[in-house]
Amino acid sequence: MLQPVEVKLSHAIREGAKLKPQSPWEKKHVGSSCALGAAADHVGVTIEDGGDHRLLEAFPELRNQVSAYEEFPAGDLRILVCSLNNGGRTREQIADIVERLGY
Repeated sequence: MLQPVEVKLSHAIREGAKLKPQSPWEKKHVGSSCALGAAADHVGVTIEDGGDHRLLEAFPELRNQVSAYEEFPAGDLRILVCSLNNGGRTREQIADIVERLGY
C-alpha cells in the first residue's frame, strides 16, 4: 500500500501541470493529463485505467466531503476536482480552488 504523500494537493496539481498539456479526465491522451493526473505526475504515482485507487492512497483527502462549489453539487473532493477539470477550469484555477478549500 502506498503511503500518503507529504505535499499539499493544490501544490501537486500546480507543479504537475507544468509537465504536460491539460486533457479532460474521460479523454486520457498520451502526453497530457487532467488535474488529478497532474498531481499524480508530480508525486510519481501512476493512475491505471479503470481506477484511481493509487491516487487515493497518495492523497486520501480526495475522499473528503466538500460543500457545493458554484455549479457543482456537494460531494467528495475527487469528484469536485474532476468536475472542475471537465467543466473547463485550468489546472492552475483548480489548484487555487483546492487551496482555498484547505488542500
